[in-house]
Amino acid sequence: MKKGIVSLFVLLSFAFAFSFVSAVNEDVIMEFSSSTNAHAGLWNSSYDYILNYTQIFGFVYAGDSMAVHDCSSNPIFLWLSSENNSHVSTFNDATYNIPVCYGNMNCRVANASADEDCIPTTETLIARLSYVTNAHISNVTDTNYPYKICCGGVGNPQPGEVYWYDLAGHNISTANRYDTVKMVLWGTDLGNVDFEVYDSAPVPDEKVYNVSAVAGIDKAAAYWRTQEPGEYYFIADVDGDRTNSGTLTVVDSISNSPTNITIISPSCGFIGNTSTNVGVEVSIVDVDDVVEGTINFGDGQSANVSNNQTSYVFSHNYTQAGSYKILVNVSDQRGNWRVKDVNIIILRLGTGGLFLASCISEPVDYANIPGASAFFSAASTVAVDYDGTLMTKIMPGGDESERMYFQWSFNGIADNDGPFLGNETTAYNFTKIFAQSGHNWADVVINFN
Repeated sequence: MKKGIVSLFVLLSFAFAFSFVSAVNEDVIMEFSSSTNAHAGLWNSSYDYILNYTQIFGFVYAGDSMAVHDCSSNPIFLWLSSENNSHVSTFNDATYNIPVCYGNMNCRVANASADEDCIPTTETLIARLSYVTNAHISNVTDTNYPYKICCGGVGNPQPGEVYWYDLAGHNISTANRYDTVKMVLWGTDLGNVDFEVYDSAPVPDEKVYNVSAVAGIDKAAAYWRTQEPGEYYFIADVDGDRTNSGTLTVVDSISNSPTNITIISPSCGFIGNTSTNVGVEVSIVDVDDVVEGTINFGDGQSANVSNNQTSYVFSHNYTQAGSYKILVNVSDQRGNWRVKDVNIIILRLGTGGLFLASCISEPVDYANIPGASAFFSAASTVAVDYDGTLMTKIMPGGDESERMYFQWSFNGIADNDGPFLGNETTAYNFTKIFAQSGHNWADVVINFN
């Protein structure tokens, strides 16, 4: 018998019978259902694969970040038939009438089959299409998709310019007390750079912090954790050549944005084998704190991660068959921790056994849900019966799913109606009504024999 356990936290708010929740993510250009052969959605879809401006171009959009998705005034480069789960077109017609844009980013389509390509000095390849209309969309490395979307980055910072940024890479002019912010001097061949932070209230201005940093390819950056309210600026010093920043206003307010961990790949329920490395990609974003921790691959191997870079990509080799949990565990400077995990299955030729990857796909971990109820789905759970050569894949509601037993617990209390057989829809898809608002959590234990 195999046993799998998965858990998640949800935050329920019961204050209103009806509510509308909106979010603006100024980094997201659009979203995909997967990294290849995908359907597309607008920037505010619920897909895990995100086309991120900052990650693509290496700098934050310098225009009006609140208007980047306003296609009434910005260039349109793709058209969708619906806001989510859509095919893609490069032109507008009766079917494809929902525009996709991002600020004043200009894009064109280059047909690789006709030896067309992006212009290396002025354009960046951001995605590929299977055709010019009614198309699937894919990542930049998928050569099976010949139509390249080539885009010119806009609002590029210029050498010698200095800016305040939050830790997600957004240009800022205000911060809360105890936020960690980033000071950046743009330029190449900078060498060692001294950053000095000044409080502009005293006369003369008072230096409150200084730190040295070694420049990277196109910039030098250093962190400063704010303390007292006031107006501050920094000076970037390169061998006596000093450049002043604009003002950062630190307001008398304390707020902590949560850490967001995304395991981009593999997805929960992935089935691999020992002869092929598993591609693992993780993104860690925290706007106002330095975040550090580890990623554990489930086989005793681990690596350090932080939000110092936009994403981490690993190629990991599993040498033994088994069910593995890939776990990212990080904490911020204030002592808050956050975890994210996915369960996967690795097979090895000649090694038989029962393997299970338990998955909860809805709601997402740490979801903020208005109302008293939440929909739960563990339908993406995967079980494998393997004889060393042939594999039988079993999923909830499918053939042989009665071999699975689901036992749910909520806030540490077992559901007395369980366990449920995997061929019963209520075992893996149901709505739960909670008695109290605030932090709630769910666990499911799945046995497979």
